Amino acid sequence: MAFGLVGGPLRRPGPPSLQVPAAGLTAHAAWDAYHWWADRIVVRSFAEWCGVLDLTLGVGILVLV
Repeated sequence: MAFGLVGGPLRRPGPPSLQVPAAGLTAHAAWDAYHWWADRIVVRSFAEWCGVLDLTLGVGILVLV
């Protein structure tokens, strides 16, 4: 990702510049699922809400691209 930001491919408009944030949101949804499962660090309801939001936004961006 750092190479893409420095080298330029992620700065140009187009699918790659939108797929990276979508992948990040989807990965964060998995992180939230772990917190929900472990029932630590944050309240389960917040981890659930954030995970659903992240997954919805990540998949939505991928579908729109």
